[in-house]
Amino acid sequence: MRAQAEHDQRDPPTPQGGGAPKTLRIWLIGGFRVSVGSRSIGEQVWHLRKAGSLLKVLALAEGHRLHLEQVMEMLWSDLTPKAALNNLHQILHVARRTLEPSALARSSSAASRYLRLRGEQLTLCPDSPLWVDVEAFQEAAATARPGAPGVSGGHRSVRRRALARGPLRGVG
Repeated sequence: MRAQAEHDQRDPPTPQGGGAPKTLRIWLIGGFRVSVGSRSIGEQVWHLRKAGSLLKVLALAEGHRLHLEQVMEMLWSDLTPKAALNNLHQILHVARRTLEPSALARSSSAASRYLRLRGEQLTLCPDSPLWVDVEAFQEAAATARPGAPGVSGGHRSVRRRALARGPLRGVG
């Protein structure tokens, strides 16, 4: 929590649609939540569940990037590559609109600050600030004093548990 408060102090809000991009925050531990700056985006706001799932897999991916084929295999392993690619483009559009409704409403060709598709690579927040609770937890656990009360060595498998435990269950 202290890390979150310190991050908030370093990232003052900017006017909607202008200035520096706002921090995208993603919570996966204990339930899925997203915020962009001070705007909270609940799970029920995602018009397509797979758009939220896309954010989840990118948030947990190394470097917050994945090859298109990896994303398609994770989200639509039962579809043909062509059908999976069509679905990916659709949920990418929905996810961008959900994260940046005012910016993308002005122009359908506007580039997203939070989701970039370049070539065959999909990246979450390539040039924008990103905070993911799993990473904050891992960082806090790594810097905690060994042997301190309440500190265990189990922090290494947080990503694996987050994937298996709930946020992505039923993604297929």
